[in-house]
Amino acid sequence: LNLKTNLDTTTTALISSVVVYSADVIIKTNGFTTSGDGGASSWKQNGLTGQTVSQSPAQLGNALLNDALGNQWAFVGVALFVEQVGGILNGIIDNTLVSGVLKSWSNSTGGNVYFGIGTYVTSSISANNISISLVGLNKELSIIKLINGANDNLLSTANGGSLSVKNLTLDQNRSNQTGGHGIRGGGGNKLHLDDVQILNSFSYGIGIQSGTNKNMSFNNLRIDNAGLDGIDIKDFNLDNETAMITNLVISNYGFDSTNNTAVALDVRGPINASNIEISTIAQSRGIRTRQATSQGRAASGVISSVTINGVTATDSIG
Repeated sequence: LNLKTNLDTTTTALISSVVVYSADVIIKTNGFTTSGDGGASSWKQNGLTGQTVSQSPAQLGNALLNDALGNQWAFVGVALFVEQVGGILNGIIDNTLVSGVLKSWSNSTGGNVYFGIGTYVTSSISANNISISLVGLNKELSIIKLINGANDNLLSTANGGSLSVKNLTLDQNRSNQTGGHGIRGGGGNKLHLDDVQILNSFSYGIGIQSGTNKNMSFNNLRIDNAGLDGIDIKDFNLDNETAMITNLVISNYGFDSTNNTAVALDVRGPINASNIEISTIAQSRGIRTRQATSQGRAASGVISSVTINGVTATDSIG
């Protein structure tokens, strides 16, 4: 490969460039908008010419850009940092268009999308018949936050989509929403959560609500400040695969429930869960294992090593 490192070129400058490069040149930029802003990346012409000029990745909806001559360039790399395609983690800027880039790139390549230190504000991100893998650099400091007024789930699966999340805080921003869950399962082939915090959900921290949900694995998961249940698992199609849960902490849930109906862990269908710690200052239940109803099969499996504190409603388990 013909690698050309230009220390004076940002990705934004490449988008507006009228310089003619040979097709095999890889341009390594020193930032997205300014040098050192975390968006340094490599780009290579992909052979498409005559494109709409000066288009950013957010405008094209993928890890691509068009320069001012209408030549298209593709991101080069096996991992993508959100800053490399224009993402800004300042807790203010709306990154919704960038989220479309992340989804397209992760689904087409199978690669991980990485979030650095800061708060990435966006509208809902849905793995709807696609596969997405999101990874933070630090669970406490790498945050995805739902934009004010989205009134939607922060993350979701649907129509056989797959979603993997690791080392991230997910903030559904409940005080600025009128609905939605931290994560909604609407029928997915995979939902893997590893070292994840789900905070400030308007309704459920995690709501497995419809469709057939497969390959559910939650490890080292913390859910805090959910308006309703911490985790609610429904099994409408009577064919969910076993939810595998280890090292779960659910605290401060059920603030918006009535008649003590909120539950830390509400289960229909098969489950295998261990090392669970539950606490709340609201009047709510701890764990509820359901009988068979229209919402799914009876709960079955094993729930072990449970600690429940501060739960004042009756029937904490049952």
